[in-house]
Amino acid sequence: VKAIKCPLALTSANPHGLSPSGDHPDLLKWWNHKVELIILGRYTIPRAPSAVIDLTREPSTILREGPIDMGLLKDLLNGS
Repeated sequence: VKAIKCPLALTSANPHGLSPSGDHPDLLKWWNHKVELIILGRYTIPRAPSAVIDLTREPSTILREGPIDMGLLKDLLNGS
């Protein structure tokens, strides 16, 4: 966020190492007074965490596996 110098909107925002939650009290507990804006929508059922990929370097690095098949994801990242 510091590098892009603009707001970043995310569909989930659990801190590293904690289970995903769509529960408003959890979000407020984790992020209240730590971010400028929290947009609360309706409660959602937690889904499998998304993949997190560092694209700032070559080769790219998968930081967290998600629901997409890892072999397919690696092929896509390698241009196969």
